[in-house]
Amino acid sequence: MYKSIRPPQTSKTTEGTLDPLNEQEINDFIQAINDYRSQDADCGSEGVFDSQSALSWNQKLAEAAQVHSNDQYEHANMSHTGSDGSTPGDRIEAQGYSWSTYGENVARGHASVEAVAKGWMDSDGHCKNMMNGNFTELGIAATGQNSQRYWTLNLAKPKG
Repeated sequence: MYKSIRPPQTSKTTEGTLDPLNEQEINDFIQAINDYRSQDADCGSEGVFDSQSALSWNQKLAEAAQVHSNDQYEHANMSHTGSDGSTPGDRIEAQGYSWSTYGENVARGHASVEAVAKGWMDSDGHCKNMMNGNFTELGIAATGQNSQRYWTLNLAKPKG
């Protein structure tokens, strides 16, 4: 089973956020993604994936996700490229996470963690990321409200 305890966020990751995810929402998302991963999944054009191991929470991945959600919200721009030109790998490394592989899902809108998880599973490329057996850890964050809520999910496997 996965660990659902979430350490406190640092001030760097929550600075300037509007309605960041609370602990219950994070735990609900971890449950939702691991429920999806516990079953085979048809990711459309990306193929069919066998069930995968549960992902565990990583605070550094969440901090990188929060930085990106804040940036997307501030610039009203949903993209994998940050306003400073950063890539997901750049943002993950900036938080001190040494990755061997990573992926990122972004979204805008969605009223709940269950809705964004389902939205990603219904999107071929996002589904493939969520079902990727190379990933072992995750971090998720959101900033904003309603249709202006920007979501970022980082998935990765550490080096070593």
